[in-house]
Amino acid sequence: MKEFYDIELDQDGDLVIDNAAGDFARLGRENALKQAIKEVLSTPPGDNIFHPEIGSSISKYIQADINKLNIMSMKKDVKNTLKFFKNEIDLDSVKITITDFDSASKKISFLINFDTKFGSNLSTVIKI
Repeated sequence: MKEFYDIELDQDGDLVIDNAAGDFARLGRENALKQAIKEVLSTPPGDNIFHPEIGSSISKYIQADINKLNIMSMKKDVKNTLKFFKNEIDLDSVKITITDFDSASKKISFLINFDTKFGSNLSTVIKI
């Protein structure tokens, strides 16, 4: 299987420099996968001009009422988006848990747990 690596980005999306190496900081397979998932989930469909099919519609939930129906729909949208990572993630293992929501500020956070095809169990937090 092809190794999964990426260049590290900070919380603002800026490149991180590895001062010791004098180059861009590089993420290993697990952290690269978590970063890629966050990037894809935060990108609306069609926004990436090189890959318009990649993206997630979860941003539509920012102004939506936080109720059971919308939470179920959001979880479905997240699972559908994760199909892009079918070579790295065991899609049957994906579990999505709402960790925090504030109906007044229309903010929601959720935790995604999943098994990778390279033998790790990972989790990542997404906030919208």
